[in-house]
Amino acid sequence: MLTAGAVLGAGALGFWLYWQVAPRPPSGAASAPPPPLLAAPETTIPTALPDFVLNDVNGRPRSIAEWQGKALVINFWATWCPPCLEEIPLLQALHAEHAGQVQVVGIAVDRRQAVADYAGSRNIGYPLLVGEQQALDVAAAFGVDAVALPFTVFANAAGSIVAVTPGELSKNELDGIVDAVLEADSGDITLAQARARIEALRR
Repeated sequence: MLTAGAVLGAGALGFWLYWQVAPRPPSGAASAPPPPLLAAPETTIPTALPDFVLNDVNGRPRSIAEWQGKALVINFWATWCPPCLEEIPLLQALHAEHAGQVQVVGIAVDRRQAVADYAGSRNIGYPLLVGEQQALDVAAAFGVDAVALPFTVFANAAGSIVAVTPGELSKNELDGIVDAVLEADSGDITLAQARARIEALRR
């Protein structure tokens, strides 16, 4: 079983170092400060998708159960995180390419207005859920207590977590992970084989 400390420790350190030298948003800008980076030891990533509710950019509560029966790509991000913004066009393309089979859901660890403004300027077509402490609580439900953004959770249509991947994903990585999840859903490979393939892809 993967642990959050093992998977995300290096990513958390890298993000902390980035935040020390990254330019801060202008005073009064609607953006959130970086989340806490302290990890609880031996936190275990669950095997099943946790049940949670977060507000969307319009302030409406949305349950993750709304997308039950589809493979899920749950991307944790923020408007103040440059690598997160680099991933969004890839997620947009994935959402369009696999409509009906794969559901992309963005979870912003950020302020709602900042997310709404950014989403409107980029015409993001997949659902965006928003929270500050609430989003961190959801991350903790996935076993991720050391939040280094971005990170992405992949779950199959049955609600089993197939992978939790820290850091920015390339197109090849994203496509390869989703292909493995869909092959497991179709019965062509087992979940264990899908996880092994993803682990090899991320090395």
